[in-house]
Amino acid sequence: MKKDKILLITFLLTLSFSMSQNNIEGEWFYVKETNVYTNPSVQILSIGNEKILQKDFRETFLNESYRVKNSKIICEATIRYRIEYLKDNSLKLGYLDEQGDKTVFSRNFVRLSPTQNIESQKDVVNSRYIFQYGGVSNIFVFNANLLDLELEPIYLGDTLIGDSLKLEEVDGALFISVFIQEYRRRVFPIKAIYSDKLVLYGIDSFNPNKEFEATLIN
Repeated sequence: MKKDKILLITFLLTLSFSMSQNNIEGEWFYVKETNVYTNPSVQILSIGNEKILQKDFRETFLNESYRVKNSKIICEATIRYRIEYLKDNSLKLGYLDEQGDKTVFSRNFVRLSPTQNIESQKDVVNSRYIFQYGGVSNIFVFNANLLDLELEPIYLGDTLIGDSLKLEEVDGALFISVFIQEYRRRVFPIKAIYSDKLVLYGIDSFNPNKEFEATLIN
């Protein structure tokens, strides 16, 4: 009986490890805090097929083999990350020091998925939307400088993030990219396109799955 109990515990631990390893596979979008800017401005982790890639829209900055052990992601014998939280479509990674003992800083990610109704993207580019965040209303107009149109620049709360927007696509996922002087400052993934609104996510670093709506105004 005792032996059977030990075998059961071992099986459950193995199953738990296997499930954690499978759940972490996929495309993960780094959800930055409102006043945080990085270079590259877009950071995506692609995990799967025993490889972990760090990339933006155009380049790959990390491409290494990995394995998961004791909630740590180990890349080619160098411990890089600790899985601090993994549930549903949210992932929090701690970036470890060279010894792999201490967390230097943490980042929140949301799982990327293809945009629903992506074929309507041409309609999006030719439309205007109103988007509210942190008590501030923003008007989204694509492929134009908002100041030239006598519109306010884009704010997240009280943080200025840009004055022009573009619609960009990666592997079936659409993004609203906000620029200042050709520098991409912030990116909003689009979950779905509807006739009267856009559903956005990956904006709130404390709740990466939280959805926001940009409502059609013309």
